[in-house]
Amino acid sequence: MSSPAQHGLPLKVFVSYSHQDEMWRQKLGTSLRALEHRGLIQCWHDRKIVAGSAWQGEIDSELENANIILLLVSPDFMASDYCSTIEVRQALRRHEAGTARVIPIILRPTVWDHAIFFKLMALPTEGRPVSRWHDQDEALVDVVNGIKRVADELLSTAHPHSGANPPGQSDHVPKTVEQEIKFAGVANSQLKFISSDSPDEAIDKLAAVCALLDIRVGPKSQRAIADEYFDDSNLSLFGVGCSFRRRTDGPRHLVTVKRVVKLEGGFGIQRREDEQECDDQEFRRLIRETQHLRARFSGPLDGLDKLPLGRLDKVLTINNSRASVSLTTATAEYTFCYDRFYFFDEPEGRFSECFTEIEIELETGHPAEDIQLQKLTQSVSTIFGHNPHAKSKLERGLDWLQGGSEPRESICAVAFEIMGFKRSPLEWQKQALQTVNHHAKDSIRDVRGAAANDDTVCIPTGDGMILLFDDSPETIITVVASLQHRLKADRHRSRVALRIGIDVGDIFKFSDVNGNLNFGGSPMLMARQVMLLGREWHVLATKRAFSSLGITPPIESRSRKYLTESADEVEVFNIFKPRYDNADPFGNPAEPLSK
Repeated sequence: MSSPAQHGLPLKVFVSYSHQDEMWRQKLGTSLRALEHRGLIQCWHDRKIVAGSAWQGEIDSELENANIILLLVSPDFMASDYCSTIEVRQALRRHEAGTARVIPIILRPTVWDHAIFFKLMALPTEGRPVSRWHDQDEALVDVVNGIKRVADELLSTAHPHSGANPPGQSDHVPKTVEQEIKFAGVANSQLKFISSDSPDEAIDKLAAVCALLDIRVGPKSQRAIADEYFDDSNLSLFGVGCSFRRRTDGPRHLVTVKRVVKLEGGFGIQRREDEQECDDQEFRRLIRETQHLRARFSGPLDGLDKLPLGRLDKVLTINNSRASVSLTTATAEYTFCYDRFYFFDEPEGRFSECFTEIEIELETGHPAEDIQLQKLTQSVSTIFGHNPHAKSKLERGLDWLQGGSEPRESICAVAFEIMGFKRSPLEWQKQALQTVNHHAKDSIRDVRGAAANDDTVCIPTGDGMILLFDDSPETIITVVASLQHRLKADRHRSRVALRIGIDVGDIFKFSDVNGNLNFGGSPMLMARQVMLLGREWHVLATKRAFSSLGITPPIESRSRKYLTESADEVEVFNIFKPRYDNADPFGNPAEPLSK
């Protein structure tokens, strides 16, 4: 039997609950993960019993060896003979003997003033049921803080402070190893218009896949996180695989130091991690006095005593919207996180586009033997559009700081406008857009191949579209000619005519108000500007576009300088052919409109 003076880390926490409250047990487990990550506690509940085990004996053993016993009180808990009598009596016996601490946690309103544990101080504050709080996440934070106070008290009795450091600064937080696998969204690295999943959409997809794989998914937690990373002017910490971060997570301020390690048989990316709560005054001391930092975070900084480290300043801020759930397979437990985040360069006032990332972090168990996890990770690329990668958010952010958002070179922008669109009835406008989209898709497929439609970005403009092509510019005129031919052949029904403008150059990606990636850049603007000089069926190109299109006879062209709507003087090439494949003429040989 253990006693407070013998407490080792992590403290063992036994959770007694009714299976009718499984949802609440999972929510509390998610909230307690922060203490588990720090190595302060290790939770146990009967869902961890392996099939075929002697469950009664395992429950008795865990209950007898627990340092903290949580009673999740609800009407179902009080109605359970096993919970409210057998487990509670054994727990109270140990509480009264001083070998464990029992904490009732009131989940839902119930009559418990007659219970044998009524005399014990309950959580949340004043015993107000978690379900009655307006913000239940806030209630669970209150519960976790209460449990942490009890854990700190047990540890202080077991290990009286030596006086070398102020209480709660250097030796109260154990050192743990974070192990996780990461997947980065492909939208940021491809010329595609890809909408990022919302947190609800991502978790719904995950739940559907996990149902097929028989993986249990816990309740969703969603929160906004602000991470500030600090280093000296030489990035000395980063250079040795370390990071120093201050996180604002709701009302909590956490300071974390991580260092890349490699463990034999480890899982994914491995980092030694030390995370502590820290007020503003103590944090200012940490970034000002590097010796104090080394003393307080001695675990991940072990062996770096001779590392020259200057004053720490903020190098990057990462704002993250995170949705997370717990995953339980037959052999292990994980936390699944879906992050949508952007970088902020405070000195320059620069924002990055939004990025998405998936993290699967090991909590307990044996991932090497986890067939369910292997199948889940294999499906991530297909279902979520994310590929495996090994860079931390800090590494990606520093890449962004050094290089910014690199433009994509030699993109060909082709702008289309439907003639007479603004003066036409609403239903005709709708049918005209659908007709142009249908014929454009067929033309791209026939000229550039079946896969080309997936690689072509289409940006609606209200009265037409802009198509972006990232290769084979010599095919663009053939695509345009094919589209005109199809529309003219169908004109007895659709009565749709176009004018077209073309430009080439660099474009960039940015995040719209919904956090989805979109495209911007001068080629899109200039393609529309030269298009507006045209009349019906005109195909007009800037000089830089014309030189890349590979125009050869029998296609003809004429050029002259025009003033665009924005008063820019631009040399414009009118591209046409009197007859195209013995069908209707391609383009319009008439002079474009003068400005």
